[in-house]
Amino acid sequence: MMTDIHRKSKNVRILVLGVNPFEDLPGYQLIGLLGKSNGNKLFAADDSEEAVAVLEQLHSQIELVPHPSKGATKYLDAVLQICDRHKIDFLIPANDAHLAALLECSNHCKEIRALCPLLDWFPPGGLWNRWRIQNWLSQFCKTPARYPYETEADLLKWEHDHNYPVVVKGMRKGGLKALDHGEAVAARRNVWKNPANLGKYGGAYLEAFIEGTERATLLVFGWEGRLLCSLGIQKLATTQLGTTLVARIDEVFERDLDVKGLLSSFSGPGVVEVESRTDAQGKEWFFEANLRFPTWIGALGKFGQWLVESFLDLVLGKEDVDQHAVRVPEPGTLIYRLPESGVLPMQETLGQLARVKHVKQEESSTPASVGSLLWPSRSPHQFLTK
Repeated sequence: MMTDIHRKSKNVRILVLGVNPFEDLPGYQLIGLLGKSNGNKLFAADDSEEAVAVLEQLHSQIELVPHPSKGATKYLDAVLQICDRHKIDFLIPANDAHLAALLECSNHCKEIRALCPLLDWFPPGGLWNRWRIQNWLSQFCKTPARYPYETEADLLKWEHDHNYPVVVKGMRKGGLKALDHGEAVAARRNVWKNPANLGKYGGAYLEAFIEGTERATLLVFGWEGRLLCSLGIQKLATTQLGTTLVARIDEVFERDLDVKGLLSSFSGPGVVEVESRTDAQGKEWFFEANLRFPTWIGALGKFGQWLVESFLDLVLGKEDVDQHAVRVPEPGTLIYRLPESGVLPMQETLGQLARVKHVKQEESSTPASVGSLLWPSRSPHQFLTK
């Protein structure tokens, strides 16, 4: 079953795609978690020139790739060139746009499938955007009603039979609650600004708004759907776009989600985060599924590190992992995310800037010393646990 992809789980050269530290994406958290491991060599790539420029100042092994919305072929060529140049063993797509592009390319590129075997194990049906993922997810749980929103005529048609509020969602990223026609038009314009929603299989759509407690369930599993971890959180505070800021570890409620059926639709190891809201009548509605690690993976500390490493071991051919190596966070544990901020005296500020300039010119300092000048932690959006 695993002979085609069996490799040593150590000394693997890993490329993480999508690591912009200035967006609410898990890629930079994955780099931080995997960077604490011994034996693996990490590389990164991103589509943001600004993000790459900043991370290069930290002497990171990072390269620029075109955004997937500019065309799958152009994107694929850039990724393959990086893999060839650095002799990459394994790809981790860390956001939806990169994952969707690789999925699309995997239909005709055996090399990508070999570098990222996850693509072959995904359920069939071209899960290239949220709309298609919701179609797949609806087999295992209740999902809110969705409606096309390609033009303003689509919105007028929806308004004829429905009332506000409604959620305007990007096909790959972003979602805004709208209370009236004007807000719905503005919300569509807003989600279109994100390049993740442009290009093939991009766009926006309408989704019925569900008022209620918001939860997320993370499922990490190996071969034959065997669970490595099932972890639930209740979201206590989020950004406007829904990114978790504060949450509480919760029980996993399987009464409204067919976990066994969902896992059986994968033919190999995988990661699924399913987000839901429970309405006033006690019904749980699942409004999103992410086929990757969530943005809050870094909040799990050592357990999160163990989870990512163990999943990687399974993908690379290790048949079993020690499920008792790290204790699972107990229900009731709070996890939260805070940026590290502060004010430096002007003299100290100027001194740091001069030192960074000197390091850039002379290249006489280690990457760690440069990083400590700019960010005192591995992530500018540091996760803490309590």
